[in-house]
Amino acid sequence: MAVSTRMLVLAALGCAGLMGLPQAAHAAFTCPAPLPSDAGPSVADIKKLLPSDTDPLDHVSALNSAVIALKAQNIPSSLVIDRLVAAYCPEVAANKSWSDAAKTARLRRFAARVVDVVYSLDSASAIIINVPLKPQVLEAAEAKAKAAKQPIDTWIAETVEKALAP
Repeated sequence: MAVSTRMLVLAALGCAGLMGLPQAAHAAFTCPAPLPSDAGPSVADIKKLLPSDTDPLDHVSALNSAVIALKAQNIPSSLVIDRLVAAYCPEVAANKSWSDAAKTARLRRFAARVVDVVYSLDSASAIIINVPLKPQVLEAAEAKAKAAKQPIDTWIAETVEKALAP
């Protein structure tokens, strides 16, 4: 990620109210308050755009569709991010099996994914996904990317495209 993109992501997360999420493992999990705005749909309306049978964090295409529907209404990107996070947070908060730290981490992952989707749709036709890799897998991928004289993200994208080609 370029420095300017990192700043954009941090600014978007700040707009979404996520900088105020609990930092310490002992802090009680609470959902950030949505930005005050008369513009755009309510959080309840946004919930209708998200899948009810699966976690939207694990269903990128559904999240992508929700973002496209919201952007089609000319809703500013920061408000799309804010409303999606506000709609998802109660689901995270209601999960009794997760610790407060796990809930915070889950919401941050969701917010990062939303930021990626919102801004990738603003600037390109590609969808950005985050995939956790084991350290040894990442090291092997980095070595192969270096041997191919490519950035790791380019090498991974090309490798996936080649693997899926008929």
